[in-house]
Amino acid sequence: MTSPKLGKCILVAILVLGIGCAALLLTWSPPPEPRVPNGRAALLDSLAIEFPNPVLSREIEEALREANFTLDVYSYWNVSVDLYRNLPTVVYRLIILRVHTAAYYKEGRPVHVALGTGEMYSERKYLSLQLKKRLGALVLLTSDDRYFAIPPEFIESEMQGDFSGAIIIVGGCKGLITNVTARLLVERGASVVIGWDEDVTADHADRAIVCLVKRLAAGDTVASAVAETMRLLGPDPKYGAKLKFYPPEAGGVRLVGG
Repeated sequence: MTSPKLGKCILVAILVLGIGCAALLLTWSPPPEPRVPNGRAALLDSLAIEFPNPVLSREIEEALREANFTLDVYSYWNVSVDLYRNLPTVVYRLIILRVHTAAYYKEGRPVHVALGTGEMYSERKYLSLQLKKRLGALVLLTSDDRYFAIPPEFIESEMQGDFSGAIIIVGGCKGLITNVTARLLVERGASVVIGWDEDVTADHADRAIVCLVKRLAAGDTVASAVAETMRLLGPDPKYGAKLKFYPPEAGGVRLVGG
């Protein structure tokens, strides 16, 4: 038989325990819902063959996190002809092409620009595409190695899908020395193409990419992001290259999630 004193102690203990549980129930709240990314971006980095910049992807990723975006990074060995072929089928809102570009001239005037890959060139590979002039080649700056290049004919005839309004940044030299390649990317569904009007050094181009991404992630329009980047960094110190965008009426485009 329980004594009256022991009974009182048990009752007090139950009351205290009950009060503690009630306090826990009153103060507990469910953990916040995980933040689901609302957009995807891609970095194609075939320029790393000659000019590696391991910090760049982290800086871009951090900037995009503010806009709740994720970043897919394609190292140079993945920047293949097939990647370009299927790139429009992935719903990226921002595509950064950190690639070599080759400007083709006729009678001293630039005709179009080809986009570099990280896939070594071979005369025996993609023979049909080469015969139809839908694939080209470019030579690296620091060696005689050649890699496949994507000319306008490839964008027009071989790319699959639609870019779904993506903003495309062409980080290589003379990406917008003519509008031919940019126009075809826009016809393939890009909302706007940002690039350089002349040769540009890798270091200056990389700093401009980071600045552009930060401004776009902060909600700036394309026109504002380009203008602010040029204000902060200025033209390329060696070649005088300036950023521009195509088409001119796309200056009001903003980076939006999917």
